[in-house]
Amino acid sequence: MKFLNLNTQNFTAQNFNIIKFSGYKMHRKNCAKIRENFR
Repeated sequence: MKFLNLNTQNFTAQNFNIIKFSGYKMHRKNCAKIRENFR
């Protein structure tokens, strides 16, 4: 049971990093779009 719990924690941490990273990439894309519009 302990092992399973540890695995789940690790999995959620990895998922969180992936979500954070994709969110960051999307944010940068949006910033670039906004900058283009302001030119």
